[in-house]
Amino acid sequence: MDRPKKRHQRLILLFLFLISAAALNLEVTMTRVYSFLFVQSLVYILISCSMAGIGFGTVLSYYLTGRRRERSLALSLTVPSLAFILLFAVNSIQSMLVPSLVLSFLIFMSLGIIQVHLFQEAGIKIGVLYAADLIGASAGALLSYFGMNIFGVVPLLYISVFLLTAGFIGIYFVFFPSHRRMRYASLAGAAVVLVIGYSLGLGTGMFPTRQWQKEITVALSQEQGNPRITETRWTAFGRVDLVETDNPFFKTMYIDGGAGTKMIQMDDGQVNPSVARTLLFNYMGGVPLLIVEEEDRRRAAVIGSGGGIDAVTLLLADYQQIDAVEINPEFIDIVKEQNSFTGNIYNNHPRINLHKDEGRSFLRGSGTEYDLILMGLPIIKSARSLSNHALTENYLFTVEAFTDYFASLRPGGFLVVIAHYPNELKRLFTNAVKSYQQEQGLSAAIATQHIAAIGQDRNPTLIIKKGVFSPSEITGLNSILANLPVRGSTNFVPFSGNGMEGIPLNQAMVDLSTGRISLEQFIEIHEEDISWVTDDSPFFYQMQQGLPLELKTVGIVITLVILLSLALYLFTLRKRRPAGGTAKQILLYCAFAAIGLGFMLVEIAVLQQFTIFWRYQSLSLAVVLATILVSSGLGSLLSNRVQTLRTFMIIIACVIAVQTLEAFILADLLRQLEQAASGLKLIITVAIIFPVFMGMGFAFPFLMRLIKRIGGDIDAYPWMMGINSFTTLAGGVAALSIAMLAGYKIVFFTGIAAYAALLIIIAALGRHETIKQDSIHVGTSQKD
Repeated sequence: MDRPKKRHQRLILLFLFLISAAALNLEVTMTRVYSFLFVQSLVYILISCSMAGIGFGTVLSYYLTGRRRERSLALSLTVPSLAFILLFAVNSIQSMLVPSLVLSFLIFMSLGIIQVHLFQEAGIKIGVLYAADLIGASAGALLSYFGMNIFGVVPLLYISVFLLTAGFIGIYFVFFPSHRRMRYASLAGAAVVLVIGYSLGLGTGMFPTRQWQKEITVALSQEQGNPRITETRWTAFGRVDLVETDNPFFKTMYIDGGAGTKMIQMDDGQVNPSVARTLLFNYMGGVPLLIVEEEDRRRAAVIGSGGGIDAVTLLLADYQQIDAVEINPEFIDIVKEQNSFTGNIYNNHPRINLHKDEGRSFLRGSGTEYDLILMGLPIIKSARSLSNHALTENYLFTVEAFTDYFASLRPGGFLVVIAHYPNELKRLFTNAVKSYQQEQGLSAAIATQHIAAIGQDRNPTLIIKKGVFSPSEITGLNSILANLPVRGSTNFVPFSGNGMEGIPLNQAMVDLSTGRISLEQFIEIHEEDISWVTDDSPFFYQMQQGLPLELKTVGIVITLVILLSLALYLFTLRKRRPAGGTAKQILLYCAFAAIGLGFMLVEIAVLQQFTIFWRYQSLSLAVVLATILVSSGLGSLLSNRVQTLRTFMIIIACVIAVQTLEAFILADLLRQLEQAASGLKLIITVAIIFPVFMGMGFAFPFLMRLIKRIGGDIDAYPWMMGINSFTTLAGGVAALSIAMLAGYKIVFFTGIAAYAALLIIIAALGRHETIKQDSIHVGTSQKD
């Protein structure tokens, strides 16, 4: 193997930057694809296990020596493009779970092999290499958000794989410059494979199968009405499909195959009379309005207006001004482009004001009091986050969110929320009661005097009044239950006892309203978890008792992998008998595990805090993650100046101090600054993130240099990088588990505890040991 020359070092850094950017972008865009193909739980498993491939690749590198290393690197050149094409080909035929897992795992495993080779053989300071890696990943985070909106998901995937392959080929031929013909043949071959795959439409033909119970697959499988997809768009918000049928009055849009939202035909601004009757007397967005007096129908807000069905319903109910709030720009654009069908409801309609915004943040910043706030619960069954380390979080339906909604209602105003099934409504009911308890000090029984629930079990609807329901409103609700087909198992009307004859009310709700049971007892008697959720633990849709199966699955797998990796490492130590002693090598191994675990715990806790601050979750994660990675990269560059364990310990102690301060004040601080302009938000984000993550960026490169100082050699790199990769993934699992059980603040403190453990480990390794910069020069592996 030829050593790269000095003049090639900048080229190596450029290729590493390119590889990291392409890899992060590939992870995010693959998450978007899997979110369409599979349900949320499977997406989490797929992406998490795929990312474990990096760790496997790094450990595998230990066993690849001499010619085997060269052959493995050569083979890695073909893995991304071939595996990617096979992945699309498989999923174009049918959404197959296992092939998707295996093929995406191979792509990231090849990345792990390349990374270890660079750190062992590049002859570049570790801090500089790691900085290029992190800054490249930050570029990938931004590219993933803006690239998906500019190019679309599928084209961006092809671009990412080509850039990843080009980076691999560039690295390979820096180290093996004599293989010139293979250089061009590999790059040309990858380009041809990807061009052929794209030309054949691989990726565009993928579709979720019926077994995943996606709404769109169920709808398209209906024989009646000739359902068909007439338009598809795929951006950072997800894949939007417009489905039409032979019914001339409705069209439906789906996001990631779920969360269908309807457009209503309005010929010359008029709704068909039979459709109008349906919306007002059968649709649960209209039925609750029957108890609202005409003089109280002045201004309403629709949160998540989607295709406009709720806005149209409010027009029919004679609301004078309607603020329609929708965060997904593709929904808005499609409705606008369907002007002839929708009657221009999103194009300067005299009574509808359209706002592209996140609903809760819009209400907090609008300063308007509404007579009515209407919203339907989206249920998507797919991963909605940019990062794979998150399950569905929903800040629209937390206890604090209900407090915000009550503040946006005028006295006597109504909040109407349409749910999908009974226990979903009961969790909303619990959140509303808890909000009244926290903010107004009301007992649970008194709080229920503000709450009613009507509707069949397929669309139960919660009605909350800012004030106590009046006798006429109670009579109206009972009349609705008596005369319209809206009876279900969660019906509840305050002050109505056990209900009218033949119209029973939900007994548990009645018992809560009369004080026979407490709110805690109301929660305990249900099989599903209907307890209240908060901004600190906003997992509204996670209703199974205990941790979700997907978390348990990934947690068990990654724990077994870590134990196996540790066993193999101990076995190698026993054979090699390192000069520095086995105990120090094990302590160093634990130190890399601590920074992998701690970094991910703190990162996820900080990302969560900024979600509401930036309003748009995808944009928030892209900007904040990029800032985290850039600041960590700067810390990595500066780490070369750290010469002693004592100095490093002081830096980590300062990091812990700043982390602790932010854990206590960050949530309240960001809430106070939420209405700032975007430019100021960026400055605030950088100011908060840089100090802590720049310090955290010192750890990995410093510990890599420490390997040789305590008697190790570069043969230990694969093990240290491997455990760091595995515990990073474990940190994602731990963060979600802790957040669900105890909240994100505890996640933050757990991450701080991991850095405290790192401090203790470093102290155990000994103080005042100088680490000279020339001692970190990386030479050829002894195994070669």
